[in-house]
Amino acid sequence: MKIEKEKLRFFLPSLILFVLAIFIFFFLLRPTNKRLAETKKIYLEKKATLSEMKGKISKYQELKREFALLKERADFYENYLPREEMLPSFFNKLTEIADKTGVKYSSLKPMEEKKTKEKEGASVLYEETEFELRLICGFHQLGYFLNELERMNRFVEVKTLRMNPGEDIFNENVRLLISLYLLKEPLL
Repeated sequence: MKIEKEKLRFFLPSLILFVLAIFIFFFLLRPTNKRLAETKKIYLEKKATLSEMKGKISKYQELKREFALLKERADFYENYLPREEMLPSFFNKLTEIADKTGVKYSSLKPMEEKKTKEKEGASVLYEETEFELRLICGFHQLGYFLNELERMNRFVEVKTLRMNPGEDIFNENVRLLISLYLLKEPLL
């Protein structure tokens, strides 16, 4: 019996340590490892989502810059290509320029119907309207008038310029064929 007591004394603490190790493994380490694995999985998912969002944010910033540039261009063209309802203000400005430069109107008449220039495969955003403008002025006044016409914030094209001697030696009879480009609909 003495041998069995010695074996028992050796075996019992070993058994207690073994049971304690199993208890620690199953009830403490294994759940902790499981939570750690879940945490790592969630961390990796969040990290992937974060990097994806960073990419989207940088793309958003880039798109925002591009949109601002396109809006700036559209605003520029909307200023230079007025709508048809803006024609009276164009003629008022033309009258101001004529008064400023000392040019006198003889007549102003619209030409044929509006022309729409179409390119193959492209939608047409503007139309061309032609006017015949007859003036009485001198060479310098005409040059000043054309300079002011060019400085307007409109796309205006002088297609034809014809001059004939006027009734006095200081003035000429001038015939201008002017094209004004009008926006058909708002760009944005």
